[in-house]
Amino acid sequence: MHSNRSRRCADDLWYDWWHPVGPLIQVFFACIIHLFRSSENAKASSVIHNGAWAWPTGRRYTGEVVQLVTATPPSLVPV
Repeated sequence: MHSNRSRRCADDLWYDWWHPVGPLIQVFFACIIHLFRSSENAKASSVIHNGAWAWPTGRRYTGEVVQLVTATPPSLVPV
């Protein structure tokens, strides 16, 4: 999946450098978007609920998701 997006918001979930590992799309590639049943345009706030991380669970909890969850400090909240 390639993106031709010319404008990115500061809180893009996949493309911005808000996470300690860097832009998530560069670390986990486009498959992570599919695993999250997300879109290229998703905001970081889409995985936060009531001030806490709301990562996918169940069958969607693949190795990539586990790696992302464990690399995310609980105190980290994107701004």
